[in-house]
Amino acid sequence: MTGRPTRLPPLDELRAFEAVARHLSFSAAADEMNLTPSAISHRIKRLEEHFRIRLFRRLNPGVALTEEGRILLTGVEAGFGRLAQASKRVRSRSGRRTLTIFARPSFATFWLTPRLPAFLDAYPDIEPMLIGQEEGEPNFDGDGVDIAAMKLPGRHVPAANEAVLCSETVAMVCSPRLITNERPLSSPRDLLHHQLIQIDQDLAPCFDWDWWIERHGLADLPRPKVIHVSHTAMAIEAARGGQGVAIVGAALASRDLAAGTLMRPLPDEDTPMLGTYFLRWPETASSDEVVMALRNYLVAEAGGGITPTSRRD
Repeated sequence: MTGRPTRLPPLDELRAFEAVARHLSFSAAADEMNLTPSAISHRIKRLEEHFRIRLFRRLNPGVALTEEGRILLTGVEAGFGRLAQASKRVRSRSGRRTLTIFARPSFATFWLTPRLPAFLDAYPDIEPMLIGQEEGEPNFDGDGVDIAAMKLPGRHVPAANEAVLCSETVAMVCSPRLITNERPLSSPRDLLHHQLIQIDQDLAPCFDWDWWIERHGLADLPRPKVIHVSHTAMAIEAARGGQGVAIVGAALASRDLAAGTLMRPLPDEDTPMLGTYFLRWPETASSDEVVMALRNYLVAEAGGGITPTSRRD
């Protein structure tokens, strides 16, 4: 007879631990898991109480793994990897295939996910699984990632197992209904009569309204009201809802621009090319029909008529 298995902590606590250990940040882990930092902190506390050890040392800012935390992380990563592989094998035996896609959360929300239904219509036996992660590299082996949508600064020359999707620039956007005859928006000075939406993240300077206002010689004039949000997704939602004018990644706003739910109110700015979105897949997947079909589909979508810099007249 086998002995009674060791009592394991709940999966939710282990997932929270793995996310904090990967980001070395409670707030980043909370964003990834769509929880509050307090909820993440409670899960880590319960895990520490379960093992009766400290898993993290609190720093300012961020955290660091203790020696015990590093030991646990090794086991958790290996366990999650084996679980992902086993899940794929079980699904394949039932005639269905899990296609695991890695992407930054904002890119997945605004660019990738809206484009998946058309692909899945052509492959009805595919079940997509998205891994949203702000930082770090995809784990093709441990997490069973089949293909990853990634971003690097500047222009990127793709390797043999990569394909470029689009460049990252910025776009000033707002809802068409925000602009009326009484409150036009046809010149930079008109911005002073509209509410602005500011993303409070460590982004390039051209995402900052202070940079933009100084660039157009408006710094000495009365400042408009500014709404501060913590994420690009919140900025796009607020702009779409008519709450103000936002500066966001052009690729992330491309689908709304094409649909007319957002518009670029001012003539196109000469903004710098900030980075490149591209796909990467494991070299062994180059002969995988489904992975290559998704690659071809997404590359076609990136150049298939949705132009991030288009302006709605």
